[in-house]
Amino acid sequence: MVVSLALAQTQAQPIDLLQRPEDDAGTLRFSIGLKYDPRGFHGFGSDPVKGPFGLTVVGHNMVVSASLEYAYTPQVSASVLVSPGLRLTQTERAFVDRTEREDLWEPRSLAALGASFRLDPGGTFDPRVSLALEYPWLLRLSAAVSLLRDPVVLRATAGFSDALDSGSSRFSLGLSAGFVANDLISFSLGSSLDWVVGALGLPNVSLSLRTSYTLDPQTERQLAARTSVSFAGGEGQVGLGLEWSGRLW
Repeated sequence: MVVSLALAQTQAQPIDLLQRPEDDAGTLRFSIGLKYDPRGFHGFGSDPVKGPFGLTVVGHNMVVSASLEYAYTPQVSASVLVSPGLRLTQTERAFVDRTEREDLWEPRSLAALGASFRLDPGGTFDPRVSLALEYPWLLRLSAAVSLLRDPVVLRATAGFSDALDSGSSRFSLGLSAGFVANDLISFSLGSSLDWVVGALGLPNVSLSLRTSYTLDPQTERQLAARTSVSFAGGEGQVGLGLEWSGRLW
């Protein structure tokens, strides 16, 4: 889910949040990101031979992403994403007389192709729909609307994804608000809900803060830092990320 969102983030991010992103035909944008997403939990278990133990599991997820978005027309664009990653899972079992530790390294990778369509570029809400095919096999459909009200831009999204190999489907809703501090710095606060369609249980909840700094207004080069907090199963997890993006031509 975290990496999949990177594809949506390749869509045009204007230097001035209070202006609609307007790309001429032939515009090419890039985005390079790095994310660190730690996970962990504590519990208890029992081994039939060694007896009961205290269990501590800590996961370190490190992901690099690179994406390009090309505007065929001001209304239609296509994007591609590659995102290799590495997960380190550290497990500790504390028995009465000894402690056992194990480290497991797991390489991970994701790739995606997507297309985005602006349905009413001159409209008040500038509706957009996006379609993406990801590997490992996942089909994702999303829609977004936005509203500009100086000094804030509001954005609402809805998404549906289907894991083609397992048959499970997920639905998501998101709401974000962007603020312009000055000509160089802007902020964006976001929240989202994500859950498995037809399954019992609480949805995953995510909150995020994105701070962007403009490096070059002419090429729209930006450096952004993102902090997120997600809640799944009653436990909170913190994620950190950096992103460099801009226009190549």
